[in-house]
Amino acid sequence: MNVKLTVLCDNSVKTFSSLIGEHGFACFIETDNNKFLFDTGQGLGIIHNAFSLNIDIKEADGIILSHGHWDHTGGLESVLKLTGRKKIYAHPDVFAKKYGDKQNRIYYSGISCLKEHLELLGGDFVFNKAFSEIVPGVYLTGEVPRVNDFEINPASQFVYNSSGERIPDPLKDDNSVVIDSPKGLIVVLGCAHAGVVNILDYVYKKLNKNIFAVIGGTHLKVAGNERFRKTVGAFKKYDIKHIGVSHCTGPEKSAALYNEFKDRFFFADTGIEFSV
Repeated sequence: MNVKLTVLCDNSVKTFSSLIGEHGFACFIETDNNKFLFDTGQGLGIIHNAFSLNIDIKEADGIILSHGHWDHTGGLESVLKLTGRKKIYAHPDVFAKKYGDKQNRIYYSGISCLKEHLELLGGDFVFNKAFSEIVPGVYLTGEVPRVNDFEINPASQFVYNSSGERIPDPLKDDNSVVIDSPKGLIVVLGCAHAGVVNILDYVYKKLNKNIFAVIGGTHLKVAGNERFRKTVGAFKKYDIKHIGVSHCTGPEKSAALYNEFKDRFFFADTGIEFSV
């Protein structure tokens, strides 16, 4: 099965382009038989960038949401206004009321539209927690078990429990895409809140196939030395041939990954294409 990935939204854009960069992520996934839009960025660039890259998102067989943060779902309203009815694959917690705390400034960080509004625009939500194959050769991780003790989400990302108490957001809705290509599995990350190592271990456990490429947001920007070192170790353990990082990886960790992996590494900026 041939696979083509095109990054539609990222913090940066490829050199010499008229594309719009924004803090967020979106990727258009094409295989021989299906097309999917994975995330929608924060909404500033996705329509413009898709048009500029000659990608017709109306052709998507569905939309996949990695999780419920605004910088991955903000373009959903404008996308649905363009496409009309589409299946939207997501974890049931994707509409949880999420918050962030940046230097004691609390802000809302969840989906900006009500589920009912998105449904009126044509969003047909398919909620699922389990690892699942949505079409032949394309899988969603669903809820990834947190089995290690070093990939911990920061307390600055939080929710309120039923008693009104502020607690760290468990981010159970973090969801990645896995594509079974002729050269091995391609793992497309939205933000990797579940932890890159947890995700890779879970994917390998489920499919028991070599992991050929990892592309997307790794959430390593906030990683300490131990987490970064063990993530590098996982990339080496699985002998991943292509590592394309976006969004929440951060420039320092991106540079460190380049130094570790050289020609296996690339920046998955807006406009970048990856084909197998």
